[in-house]
Amino acid sequence: MKDEVFIATGAAVFHGAVLEARSEVRVNGVVHLKARLPEEAIVPIGWVAVGDPASIVGFFPLCVRIMIRGLTS
Repeated sequence: MKDEVFIATGAAVFHGAVLEARSEVRVNGVVHLKARLPEEAIVPIGWVAVGDPASIVGFFPLCVRIMIRGLTS
């Protein structure tokens, strides 16, 4: 992580990801394995970033996040 990076509550940044200066990962945003967020990039609430440089690929719904965390039966 570089200077002035913001990672919100509930966000996930996976192994090998690089967050350049002034990038943001908002609430429940995900930065995937080995992804690189360019300077001043933003991962919106609940969205997923993949690749190098990162692309925002889609919304990660709350119901899926709950199932992954094992909070449902």
